[in-house]
Amino acid sequence: MHLMVLGLTALALMALVPLRAPWTLTMFAALGFLYNLGRVSVEVTLQSRVPDKALGRAKGAMHSLAVGLGFVIFSIASVLGDQAFPSTIFLGFAVVLLFGVSALSINVARQEGDP
Repeated sequence: MHLMVLGLTALALMALVPLRAPWTLTMFAALGFLYNLGRVSVEVTLQSRVPDKALGRAKGAMHSLAVGLGFVIFSIASVLGDQAFPSTIFLGFAVVLLFGVSALSINVARQEGDP
């Protein structure tokens, strides 16, 4: 589900470049929808894997990590300025996100395998 939403989001972003004004608004609406769908999907996954007693802490940790990662990326973008293309910054963000999700998935799989 997560990969499907990510792929649809990438396709919607790629479609923004050749489109004219009325269609650009439609694509931004689609991006907003996909963003909310992805956010809900992550929230449901978190709620299904974390015990009820620790759910508040897990949501807080997830939010703190997301805000921290966003802060780091925007800090890098502001320092680099015109020296780096935005696509390079987003590629770096995607790579960090890919490794982070993979590490978390492996960790969750190991914890589920333990008796």
